[in-house]
Parts: sequence; structure tokens; C-alpha cells
Amino acid sequence: MAVIDERRSERFRDIMSQYVPTQAVDDIVRYITRYSIHLKITRERQSKFGDYRLPSSKNPIHTISVNGNLGKYGFLLVMLHELAHMTTFIDCGRKVKPHGPEWQANYSQLILRFAAKDCFPADVLPLLYRYASSMPLSKKLEREIDKRLEIQPSIFSDELLSQSHAIALDTLSVGSHFQLVGRPGRTFESIEKRRTRWKCRDIATGRLYTVASDAMVEVVGG
Repeated sequence: MAVIDERRSERFRDIMSQYVPTQAVDDIVRYITRYSIHLKITRERQSKFGDYRLPSSKNPIHTISVNGNLGKYGFLLVMLHELAHMTTFIDCGRKVKPHGPEWQANYSQLILRFAAKDCFPADVLPLLYRYASSMPLSKKLEREIDKRLEIQPSIFSDELLSQSHAIALDTLSVGSHFQLVGRPGRTFESIEKRRTRWKCRDIATGRLYTVASDAMVEVVGG
């Protein structure tokens, strides 16, 4: 585990105080320093609000990005969403669904922890407690939370958040099962790494294909 000196921690606090509620700053900084997270605060992206990239041989650290144009409550919820992806990967590896029950449990726990520290407006707390206590997570409550926090478009949008667990094919190991982002109907297995492409097998048909190494994919159980 990397050692983060106090000066870096103070710098992280100064930065995070611009993006998340004051009550959440110290805990978010603890996550960043404890797991040596590379946090990227980006410009507005139409396709997603944030993402998590798991460690790979080329980039052996946890990487989270969050759009910098979100309000503090929206930024915090997206950050918690991505931290839940990270902790799920640490706990379970690649063999669980990206937004399956393991991720939902971790996300719920994070929401409850931060809600208990008054990191969200008082009138939203009852909704957050109900939301985080429901399994599967309630779409109706998500819409109500968006409305109360005046977040548009919805930070819970399936279309936008579906990208948050996408990773580059090149980060997978041989024998991984995956689907191409935007084409969820077919599952492939990575067979052999070549210079710029992977040899892959369609699980359903057995046919072989080559797929670009930088293609964005979603890992599925295999």
C-alpha cells in the first residue's frame, strides 16, 4: 500500500472540498489515500457521469473518473457508485455482474454510511435510507432523489451509468468472458493476445473473431 504524506492528504482535501459536501471530504480522501486511487475529474461527458477502471498490467492502480460539472451531491453519489465498483472488484474479482447484488450491497452500505454523516440535505435523507435499504435498488426512489436534489438528467440513468464498469479488452486475461459495450447480446471468450488485437471465441456459436485490444467491454461470469 502506498504511503501518502500529510501534505498530499491536505492537497486532496482542498481539491475534494470543491466537489463534495464538507461532511464527506475526509472520508473520500481516506478512500483515495488508502487505495491509492487515481481520481480524474473530467469535463462534462454526454455518455456517462463517471467510471471505474480496475488495475491492469499496464496501469496497476484503481482509476476512477467523475464529471466535474456535477453538483456536490451528484458528484458524491457518482463517486460512491464507482467506489462500490472498486470494493466489489476487491472483494469478488471479475466473476460477478457489474451491477449485481454484490455491487448493490456495497453501494447501499456506502450510501448509508455517508447519509448517516449528514452528507446530504435533511429532506433527502429519508429517501436515501429507503433507497439503500431496498434490494434491488428502487428505480422509483432514484427518480425521487434526482427530483429532490434537482439533478438533471438522472445520475441513475441506466443508459449513462452502463458505461461506468466498462474496461478495455486489453486489461483482461486469457479465458475471460465479456460482452462488447453497446452490443450486449453476444458473449465472447478471450483466447489469445496478439499485437493489437485479441483472438476471441463466440460462446454461443464457437466461431472465432479478432477484436481490437482497446475495445471497451463488460466482464460477465464465465
